[in-house]
Amino acid sequence: PFIHGYKERIHHYLLESQRFLEPDFMLADLSRDTDIPKHHLQLLIHKVEGKKFSEFINDYRIRYMKDQVGKGVMQYKTLEGLATESGFSSKASFIRSVKKLTGKTPREYFIQGKTEI
Repeated sequence: PFIHGYKERIHHYLLESQRFLEPDFMLADLSRDTDIPKHHLQLLIHKVEGKKFSEFINDYRIRYMKDQVGKGVMQYKTLEGLATESGFSSKASFIRSVKKLTGKTPREYFIQGKTEI
């Protein structure tokens, strides 16, 4: 009940602030910034979204990167550059996250771009 009311608030906050682009953005930061108790956030992300916090935030990062690539903003970036620009702490975590979410490599997903999240 009250948990579901937080979903839109969190989504709006993340899109407006783009704090997900910070590699060290943590659940405690989201809790503090949105004034939503940490345990409520954990419950929402785990039970409603079915994800760990890192997966939840990585989804936002990948969607952001897909949007930027689609606009032609990132066309000359390396994979490491794409990872850094989208808030990942390493190229390896970026590649893993893209594969887990999309089933494709970053090159397949972002360059061919036929799959939607």
